[in-house]
Amino acid sequence: MSIEDNKAVYRHYVKVLAHPERLDEVIAQDFVAHDLPPHFPKGIEGIRTYRRAVMGGFPDQTSEILDLVAEDDKVCARLVLRGTHSGEFNGMKPSGKTIAVEVYEIARIANGKVAERWCLLDRAALMQQLG
Repeated sequence: MSIEDNKAVYRHYVKVLAHPERLDEVIAQDFVAHDLPPHFPKGIEGIRTYRRAVMGGFPDQTSEILDLVAEDDKVCARLVLRGTHSGEFNGMKPSGKTIAVEVYEIARIANGKVAERWCLLDRAALMQQLG
């Protein structure tokens, strides 16, 4: 696949993240997430479980790609996640607060799907915004 093809896969992946039931469209079955907590399932079920938790806490969550760079089979992105904390998240009761958090991600694309990812989310900024 070309670099532009890989970027297109990544853009589609970002859109589908809001719909955990559709992750099979963009995530490889042998997917590896280097950033998920150890208690999450491995593979695609881990990312599906995580995304359900995020969407449960922030049902209106959106992701905006600010920067997108690719080389070979890797795509690097800087995104901003926005949403309203209107559901329980990580044991925290809904606060009604709106958040905006930057995320930095590297995704390895294989056979038209995200096969591996490394993700850094500014958790301190998230917690500060939630109070």
